[in-house]
Amino acid sequence: MSKLGLVFLFLLAIAPASIASAQADNKSTVAVLRFGGSDSFSVTESMLLDVLQANELISADERASMAGRADLRGESLDIHWGDAGWDLPTVNLMVEGALDAGADVIVALTTPVAQAAVNATLDMEQPPAVVFASVYHPFEAGIAQAPCLKPDHVTGTQIVPSYADLLLLLSIQAPETNTIGILHNASETSGAIGAQRIAELAEAQGLTVLQAAVTGLSELPSAIEGLVSRGMEALLLPIDSVTSKGLHNIAHLSHDHDFPILYASVGSIFDGATFGVGHVSHFQQGVNLGRLLSAWLDGEMDPASTAIDEVSGRLLAVNLDAAEAQGVAVRDHLRENADVLLEAGQQTLSAAASATNWRPSIEQLRDAAAEDAGFIEALQCTEATIAEQQAALDAAD
Repeated sequence: MSKLGLVFLFLLAIAPASIASAQADNKSTVAVLRFGGSDSFSVTESMLLDVLQANELISADERASMAGRADLRGESLDIHWGDAGWDLPTVNLMVEGALDAGADVIVALTTPVAQAAVNATLDMEQPPAVVFASVYHPFEAGIAQAPCLKPDHVTGTQIVPSYADLLLLLSIQAPETNTIGILHNASETSGAIGAQRIAELAEAQGLTVLQAAVTGLSELPSAIEGLVSRGMEALLLPIDSVTSKGLHNIAHLSHDHDFPILYASVGSIFDGATFGVGHVSHFQQGVNLGRLLSAWLDGEMDPASTAIDEVSGRLLAVNLDAAEAQGVAVRDHLRENADVLLEAGQQTLSAAASATNWRPSIEQLRDAAAEDAGFIEALQCTEATIAEQQAALDAAD
């Protein structure tokens, strides 16, 4: 189905008449919008629904009815789903559709969707709340200035990529490396900022940096060929939609040209990266997102005074299968200390990775009410915090 067809169906699903009916019944309407489909987003969304169920905002039957992202017309809450199919123009149409339909809150997954939602609501007198997740570099992307300096209707949870750890990893695996390649999506803030960070860190270590920018998956082969012809020894990738969705294609090219791929995401090894490092707990991100949304729906969270949450991690993932195909000999130290090891198609998890990748039950989430309240309380912006963040911005300027 075409992208426009998907948007049309989304608009039909959240037609103004149905929204008006929901508002007349004092029901809130939530629009959950994402850039495109991925396993990590599915985990985050699933945990979001689990938290809503644990807080009795949806029932078990209503939770089950949303299998496959089916819309919910619930007893006390309506939930509608949108997916832009990894297409930037469709993101804006998707957000506009949610606004035209009168959504009370937009849950925005990924930086492009959060950008579009914030930009579309900035000048509204009574904007819907915007709660985001799976977002990288929200401050550089213009979503906010700092955790407490942001539009009053916006909050969320950001992921901090471990780009410094990519360079540390490279120095352990291949200290003799002189030239690295960086590839990113030129039309996406997270890719551009990530590429800049990696380049700055690499140049500070005396490495030669080769860069290539693309705007779509079809440009990946020529971009990789160009980097290889210029002497690239290892490829370090920032996180954006093209590098994420195209990682399988990049991996096949690495088999032909014998270079390792280092990606700032643990899950990247399952798509062909040689090494991944960083955050892995999409379960916890979904819980945090659910806490924010539940508190807002219950009238216990004001986005204006709630800071942007931060999620980070330093877990190491190693794909021995990819390394073998690339002709890369993985150092024993990295093999022995990997938190996630992929070999012969089988994964082995360390105790740290198992703990992070643990999914709490509905009962456990229901029993964590005090922890949920503590999470919201810890994010409250004080006058001192706001002044401190403003002073840091002024000093940077």
